[in-house]
Amino acid sequence: MSKVFIILCWLLSIRSPGCAQEDRIRELSADDHEQRMLTERTDQSEDEEGGLHLDHLLRFRLPINMVDPERLLELPGISRLQVRHFELYRALRGPFIDVMELQAIPSWDPEMVRRILPYVRLAEREHPLPVLSERLRKGEHLLLFRTGGAFRPSGGSLPDSAMYSGPMRTMFRYNYRFGTLMQWGLTMEKDPGEFLWNARRGGPDLLSGHVAVRDLGILRSLVLGDYQVSMGQGLIHWQGISFGMGSDAMSILRQAPVIKPYNGTDENRFHRGVGLHLRHRNWDGFVFHSADRKDANITMDSVGGLTVTSLLSSGLHRTAAELVDRDALIVRSTGAGLRYSRSVWHIGWQGVFHRFGLPLAPDVEPYRLYAMRGDRWFNQSLSWGGTFRNLPAFGEAALDIKMRPAIVQGLLVSLHRDLDVALLLRRIDRAYRAWQAGAHTAQGEPMSESGGYLGLTFRPVTGVKLDSWLDMSRFPMLKYRLDAPSFRRAYLLSLQWQPDKRTRLLWRWQGELAERNLAVTATGMRRIGELRRSTWRCHVEQSLSSDLQIRVRADASRVETGGEVYRGALIFADLLYRPPMAKFKWTGRFAWYEADDFSARLYAYEHDVPFQQSMPAFHGRGIRMYMLAHYRPLPRWQASMKAGILLMRGEKGQETDVRVQVTYRSGGH
Repeated sequence: MSKVFIILCWLLSIRSPGCAQEDRIRELSADDHEQRMLTERTDQSEDEEGGLHLDHLLRFRLPINMVDPERLLELPGISRLQVRHFELYRALRGPFIDVMELQAIPSWDPEMVRRILPYVRLAEREHPLPVLSERLRKGEHLLLFRTGGAFRPSGGSLPDSAMYSGPMRTMFRYNYRFGTLMQWGLTMEKDPGEFLWNARRGGPDLLSGHVAVRDLGILRSLVLGDYQVSMGQGLIHWQGISFGMGSDAMSILRQAPVIKPYNGTDENRFHRGVGLHLRHRNWDGFVFHSADRKDANITMDSVGGLTVTSLLSSGLHRTAAELVDRDALIVRSTGAGLRYSRSVWHIGWQGVFHRFGLPLAPDVEPYRLYAMRGDRWFNQSLSWGGTFRNLPAFGEAALDIKMRPAIVQGLLVSLHRDLDVALLLRRIDRAYRAWQAGAHTAQGEPMSESGGYLGLTFRPVTGVKLDSWLDMSRFPMLKYRLDAPSFRRAYLLSLQWQPDKRTRLLWRWQGELAERNLAVTATGMRRIGELRRSTWRCHVEQSLSSDLQIRVRADASRVETGGEVYRGALIFADLLYRPPMAKFKWTGRFAWYEADDFSARLYAYEHDVPFQQSMPAFHGRGIRMYMLAHYRPLPRWQASMKAGILLMRGEKGQETDVRVQVTYRSGGH
C-alpha cells in the first residue's frame, strides 16, 4: 500500500496547465478541524458563529487604514506576530495606498494576503461611529432554514429505544447585524430522533437567542441572552472554538473576544444571562452572570441525597433515558476581570465561580481521583502579553478552588523576514481542574500535564512555505484507558508550494508516539504499551479555467500498537464549478477509502451548505460521493442542497444523506 501511495503522490504532483484566475474567496483551511478529531478534542461541535462572522466580514470588510490591529485577529489564519508586524509597518510608513501593499509587511506572504483580501478594504478617512438609532434601522436581516438527514435502507441509525420522530435534523435561524456594532438573533434546532416541539419544555428542543451592542462610548460590548466567554489563554474558562496542534505551526496563541454573542447549536458550551465589557482609556473590565440548565446524570447516594455522577455534552434527547437527564442540573456562573494595557503590553486578572444545583460526585475510578467534586468551583488567573524588543510573548498563571496551579508561557520570534519560531511551555498540576476550559494542551482540557512545543515557519522563496512543529508531553496521572503515568511525542512536517495563482500543492507528514492500555495479563493487571500513529497527505488543486477548479488528495495512515499494525488510505477528487457572478454553482466529490481498524481512521472535510461543517470519519472499506449545489434565483435569496451516498462493504450496506438550506437577506448599510 505504501508504494502505491508514493507513486500516486508523484503522479498527482504533475502540474496541468491552466490559464484562469482562482476564486478570490478561498475556503477556510479545514486542517485544524481534522487534526482535532484525531486527538482527544472531540467534544466541540461545529462553529456556526465562526461561519456567520466570516460571512459578515465578506460583506462589510475591515478598513485597514483605521482598523484597530486587535480586530485583525478575527481574520482567518492571522497570528499575533503578524498583527504586531502590521501595527509597526503602519506606524512607520503611514496609511496604505493599496491593499496589495500588505505583501510588503514582514511575515505577510502573498498566499496569506490572497486569503484575507476579500475581508479587508482601504478607508480614505475615518467615519464617526453611528448613533444607536442608525444601528437599529440600517442593518442586515438574515433568515435561514435548514433540514436534512441520513437514511439507510434497513432503517434509521438511532438507538432501538429512541422515541422515533424521524431522521431529520431541522434548524431555523434569524439574525440582524449592523456591522459588528449591533446584532440580535434567534436559533431553533432539533437533532435526528428528537421532537421539534418539546411538550415538557413547551418549546423547541433547542431555543437560543441574544441581543448585543458594541462600541457605544465606554461600552465595549453588552450581551443579553446566550453568549460565550473566553478568558486569558484558556486555563480557567474558554467556550469559543479552540484548536489543538494543527497545520499552522505558529497558531499557539488563544485569541477571541472575552464576551461574544452565541449563534451555535452546541447545547452546552455557552452561558445564558448577561455579559458586560467596558473600556476606558487603558483599562478594560468585564463581568457576567448566567443561570442555565445542563444535561446531567443524577443518582441517589447512600444517605438518600441526589448527586451528579457526570455532566453530559452530547445534546441528544431521543430516548427515555436521555430525556430524564435533560436539563437535570442548574448551573449558575459568575465571572469578572480587569486588564490594564499600554501600547506594547498588557496584564490582567480574571476569575469565574460556578455554583451547581446538586453536588458533583463522579464515580470512584483511579483516573477520576482529582475530578471536580462538590456544589461549587472557582478558578482565577493572571494573564499577560506584550512585545519586548519585537518579541511577542504571552502567558497565563491560574489557580483552582483548592489553590492548585497551572501555567502556560508562549513566545513568538521572528528571526528573519522569512523565518518565524513559536515556543510554548506548560505545566499543569496533576490535581488542577477547570470547567469548560480550553488551553493549548495535548489533552482535551488543561489538567495533569507538563510539556513543551516548538514550531517553525519558513518561507525560503516566494510561494513556498514550510511548517514544522514538535510537541513533547508528560502526564503524571492516570487517564481514561491508560492505567499509568505516561508520555506523548507528536510532530508535523508540512510543505506547501503555490507556483502561481492557479495551482497549490501540499505534502504533509504527521506522527505521534504515545502510551495506552493493552491486553490484561494473567495477574489481572493491564499491560501498558506504545501506540505509534503516522499520517501522510498529498494534495493538489488546479484552476482549469476561470470557473472550474479540480482538487485531488491522497491520505494514508499507519497505526502500530501491541504488535499489531493497522493501515488506512483515502483518495478523493473534487470538481468545483464556481462562476464569479453566476446564479448557479456546484461542487462534487468522489472518494475511495479503506482502513483496517477504527484507530487507523481518516477524516476528510466536506463542502457543505453555508455555515454548516461536515467532517466524517472513514474506516472499513467503501466509496463516498456527494454533490453540493447553490442557486440564487433572486439577489436576496439563495437555495443550497447537498446529496451524498456512502457505499460500505459488508453488512453496513449503504447510507444516503440529504441536506437543504434556504437563506434570505434584506437591508444592509
